[in-house]
Amino acid sequence: MRLLSPQTVKYMLSDHLGTIRGPYYLPGDGYGFALGFGVRLVDGVSPMMGTAGEANWGGITGTAFWLDPGQKLAVVFLTQAPATRSYYRPMLRAMIYGAMTR
Repeated sequence: MRLLSPQTVKYMLSDHLGTIRGPYYLPGDGYGFALGFGVRLVDGVSPMMGTAGEANWGGITGTAFWLDPGQKLAVVFLTQAPATRSYYRPMLRAMIYGAMTR
């Protein structure tokens, strides 16, 4: 069952911010901002593992999600650990990408 059309998904995963950036810009280098989350524009700029087209966002208590269509990957990380979110999110990402064989 399809919930969203391919055109809607493409629009949702497109950068809508352009070159507007500030000193505290989230989601960070190499990312634009789509409809509600960061979207990776190019490979090799962000220090996080992933590929161009990947989209992600995280909640203040440590929850996070990311989609990497190029790797056919969807991750939802549900935790309530606000003090350790900057430790566990990159660890989970590194473990998942490190376990991939293709």
